[in-house]
Amino acid sequence: MVSYIVRRIAEAIPLLLLISIVTYFLMNATPGGPLAVYLHNPNVTPQQIHVLSIQMGLNKPWYVRYFKWLWALLHGNWGYSYFTGSPVMQEIGERLPNTLILMFAAFILSFGLGLPLGAYLAMRQYSFQDHAMSLFSFFAWAMPSFFFGVILQTVFAVDLHWFPVSGMYSAYGPHTFWDLLWHLVLPASVLGLGSMASWSRFMRAGILDVIHQDFIRTARAKGLSEKKVIIRHALKNALLPIITIVGMDLPGFFGGAVIVEQIFSWPGLGQLFLNSLNQRDYPVEMAGLLIGAILLIVGNLLADLAYGVFDPRIKYE
Repeated sequence: MVSYIVRRIAEAIPLLLLISIVTYFLMNATPGGPLAVYLHNPNVTPQQIHVLSIQMGLNKPWYVRYFKWLWALLHGNWGYSYFTGSPVMQEIGERLPNTLILMFAAFILSFGLGLPLGAYLAMRQYSFQDHAMSLFSFFAWAMPSFFFGVILQTVFAVDLHWFPVSGMYSAYGPHTFWDLLWHLVLPASVLGLGSMASWSRFMRAGILDVIHQDFIRTARAKGLSEKKVIIRHALKNALLPIITIVGMDLPGFFGGAVIVEQIFSWPGLGQLFLNSLNQRDYPVEMAGLLIGAILLIVGNLLADLAYGVFDPRIKYE
């Protein structure tokens, strides 16, 4: 398995290189730039803008700046923010734990509710519960996160006062675990709702696909209860296609956090990268795009490794 992991990592390096080239080119090809905010400022002269462009290296072609950025990246330097002047790694390190907390909570919510719900609906195919939850799943799947977040804020925070409107901790009082959990409910629900809906549908379809196969009939013929047949035999085989979906959704949690963190004022990477897009802060933008690409590659690798856990027939050596 170690050789397989090393081979996959080696294959990912040129892919990440290609992604970085394309994204850097597109980022620099869009109109405007980091200095566009000064163009209509009467207090900033064209000479000062020219001096700033030289100091920031923006007067050079994009490919020259790309190779300088890549060389610094290979030496562990992700650059400095154009607007704060702080190292990009420092800004990411300050906000990364907050985003990981939000992503982990949303993943646990999606996994812990979506898969059991899908198995429950498969055992009650075409029942009232199946039709009702199917309608809810399609509704949740299609619901935009920004709209759903505002609805939850209005109902549960503003009207009912059950949860806080925004933030990670209360403004006054100790930063306790329960205070964090209280603030985490609404943003984690918004971030995990779409995945929970889709995973429940795929889980239902997976169980319905294997439940009519011969090994399930054999298990029933041995006198096992329907619950044991589902849990011991059908569930493990139905999880194989779900693994791919879960692995592909890993960067989706990161991308969704950009919107959710902005809605709920969650101090994570989402706010940082969204602000960098508005400000054309190229070093921070590139860091966000690379992190998203790395998460996609890692998610696919973890999904492939999980296949071997659930299916002993798969060998990596």
